[in-house]
Amino acid sequence: MAEITTTPKWNLHPIRLQFLHLRKLRFEAYEIPERMTPEGIQSAGAGMWSVNVRGSVQGNAAVVVASVGCCFARPEAEGKAQESPDKAQCDAQQPRVGPYSFEVEAVAGFAFDPKEISPEEVDRWCKKGSFYIISPYLRHVIAEVTRDSGFPEVYLPLLEVPTFVPPMKKPEEPGGALDSTKSPKPAVRPGKTDDPPRLP
Repeated sequence: MAEITTTPKWNLHPIRLQFLHLRKLRFEAYEIPERMTPEGIQSAGAGMWSVNVRGSVQGNAAVVVASVGCCFARPEAEGKAQESPDKAQCDAQQPRVGPYSFEVEAVAGFAFDPKEISPEEVDRWCKKGSFYIISPYLRHVIAEVTRDSGFPEVYLPLLEVPTFVPPMKKPEEPGGALDSTKSPKPAVRPGKTDDPPRLP
């Protein structure tokens, strides 16, 4: 297998990360891993996910709170499932009985220059783009907590990051292949950045 070496080109984002902290961590195990079957343990991380993102912009700063939880239901003694507190955030799906439940919440602060990007654009980015910055931190915390509890590590699924592509122009149009005076302005790939982050 040939080794590939590349030199990435860095383009700094107009929104800068100032801080990222853990705000809430809740984990409750309903079963003892040593008493579970291998099949039950392996299926522990195959549950549904709930995601919540909220933020606010004031002046040249923004604060975003993002949380991730699992939609498991706690088993009752008579065999009936008790509703999970995260049920309302699970796309109206019925939670299944699981060996544990958890919720992780992080708060992030961002700064920006209004001359480079408007507060309205920052507000839209906070709601639809900030989770892509916070999710690796949440993924790390979830993996550590599930591992330390005696269960296999659970990883937050990877998200498809929105991509930007140049608009399709005719060669003779401004910004086209024959126009050397102005570079084409990037355009958003349809159906990508306008969609909030979703987990499988």
